[in-house]
Amino acid sequence: MTRKNILLAMSLAAVMALGACSSSDSTPAPTPEPPAPPAPPAPPAAETITVNGFVTDMPIPNATVVLTVNGQDFTAANPTGADGSYSVVIETTDTAALVECVAFDPNGPARFSALLDSFAGLQAGAGDDGILDNANITNVTTAQQLLAEALAADGSIDDLAELQELAEQVDPEALIELAAAIKVVIDSVQGVVLPEEFTDVQQLAQAIVDGTSTFLADVEVTNPGIIDETIEEVINDGFATTPFVAESMPGVYISTSGNDITILMEGGSGYLAEDEQNGQVVEDITWSLTEDGALVLVFTESGDTDTLVLLTDASGVQTVYFTSVEGGVEQEPETFSVVRLGFDPDGFDATSAVGSYRNPNSAEEGESETEFTVLLAGGSGYDLDVATGVQDDFFTWTVNADATLDITDDGVPDLGETEVSDERETIWLLEGSTDDLRNILVIEREFEGDAILEIEALPIAYTSEIMAGPNADVANTLLLEGKTYAITGGLDDFEQVIVTFGAEGVFSEMFQEFSEEFGPEFGEESAATWFIDENGVVFITDPATEEDPQVTDLVTVVSGLGEDVMVVSTEDGGVPSELTLTLVTPFTENDNLVGSWTILENGAVTTETITFNVDGSGAYFDDGILDDNFNWVIEASGRLVLTLDDGPNAVAVFTDNIHRLADSTADNLHVFATYRADGELDNDSDDPSAPPEVIFDVNLARQAQ
Repeated sequence: MTRKNILLAMSLAAVMALGACSSSDSTPAPTPEPPAPPAPPAPPAAETITVNGFVTDMPIPNATVVLTVNGQDFTAANPTGADGSYSVVIETTDTAALVECVAFDPNGPARFSALLDSFAGLQAGAGDDGILDNANITNVTTAQQLLAEALAADGSIDDLAELQELAEQVDPEALIELAAAIKVVIDSVQGVVLPEEFTDVQQLAQAIVDGTSTFLADVEVTNPGIIDETIEEVINDGFATTPFVAESMPGVYISTSGNDITILMEGGSGYLAEDEQNGQVVEDITWSLTEDGALVLVFTESGDTDTLVLLTDASGVQTVYFTSVEGGVEQEPETFSVVRLGFDPDGFDATSAVGSYRNPNSAEEGESETEFTVLLAGGSGYDLDVATGVQDDFFTWTVNADATLDITDDGVPDLGETEVSDERETIWLLEGSTDDLRNILVIEREFEGDAILEIEALPIAYTSEIMAGPNADVANTLLLEGKTYAITGGLDDFEQVIVTFGAEGVFSEMFQEFSEEFGPEFGEESAATWFIDENGVVFITDPATEEDPQVTDLVTVVSGLGEDVMVVSTEDGGVPSELTLTLVTPFTENDNLVGSWTILENGAVTTETITFNVDGSGAYFDDGILDDNFNWVIEASGRLVLTLDDGPNAVAVFTDNIHRLADSTADNLHVFATYRADGELDNDSDDPSAPPEVIFDVNLARQAQ
């Protein structure tokens, strides 16, 4: 019984009465004094931790260290010691705020930074005494922060979620190369010094990231092989790497560049699950740490070994340098990143496990979006499609002594089947789970024996409600929730709209429109709410403001609810209209963007072309003449972002954010592009009274190679 569909994603008031006493004479009773207003609530107490670490490439003595939390700077009482050590006490009432670390040598070129975690994340890593050790500020952390910030739409990282998302996208090879470039200057490797146009190494590194410095190419010309040799120094000298800690090793490590999963269990056992062309291959491993804190994996069957050195850890996104020995032959080293999720110390219990589970990414995996796995009290359960009410895949479940969950087929064939499923699943609860979204590890084995069939790590949506039969409201919501659509038919000229039916009823939209009366208008809004009833009517409510009352618009789905193309009917000023919406789907590596594309508008070929290079650079051309250079990246969300290269004097960071539509083909991409400045929608038109150029509906046709 394969059960992928269970996996992933789902004032007190006090009343006082005042009495009045009557008097026997005619003198009126005095009016009582009104009660004193309640005292304002005390501000929350500030949380405090002591952050210790080292400033290294080689040790940087006499450096000034400043940690910034929510805009407040905390400077170390003393300069760094001879070994680069520092200590800073920081405090805040906003524990969700990021902690930025900066260290600089007032008398030299060293200037390093680190953006490692939120205050709460650092606090969780501190001991009972409130002291956090090994918060190191190095050439490697500097490279990681600069590369992550370069991926941000507005050039800055504002919260923990954005840090984690961007850290996953940083190119590990670029990270180690940039860290080596910094080390070349700090250590004056082969006599190389800081170029005179820069005041410190961070400024140089920023220019390398921006593409405005040719330092890497220049030093390779004058000192061939210097970067590769210095990379070896970064890995081996022990100053810029971070030792793994045995107590925090057990957990799940998911590759950011694929679906490979490494599992490290308590006691030194584990598994490596790798995706290959013919499916997943699972191998038994053992793990241990060296005296220097490197992680060594030994493959049980072959005896091959992998050795991993930790470069950076940005709130659970770890970048590692990896060497392997296969068949006695040392392989070329690699650098890659993983997301680490530890095992939840509490795990499952017989009460909290009861409820309904759903895979929130089922549509992307070609599975039913309306199917739940239901765990009943007492240890039985079933799969349920709330659109049809059909129950099947009946099973039993139990919570083990180690707080894991076992699910086993109940011995009855599924509907339409004659044989009983021969699989069973063991499920671990992972860190980072919330009330309605649980991160889990699933190991699927043969019904009898320990042979592993598949390993998955994923989030699942959860509700304590027991789903038992057809539920049109729930089914319709699931078919629409989390999806973004571009309106591709039925709008006026110059009008473009992208709408998102977000989780928990949040409705957002990006729009542009034009009229002779009001001129160009554009913007994005996310204050509205939405829900859909059993009849397919969507209620979209804009909240009341000081100027306008609350307004609810009704949109009826005519066909294609939640599908690639959805047709809806609505009214505008009493006039009925019909709109066609096309689903926004993520870009993936399979789109193979590298090459040149012709831009089409309304199906007609234009003189404009766009080129994507394999190194992440690209260019716009108009009639064969270069118009703009850019850097491009596919974000974790699947959106393609082009960051325009307007030079160091640019007034803002300008980006084209490209949304792929479901009617795209391999050689003809239908896209909606939004133009932004510092992350905000912006009008690219030179004439402020003309129709806006904010959202573009175009096709990209691949040119023959």
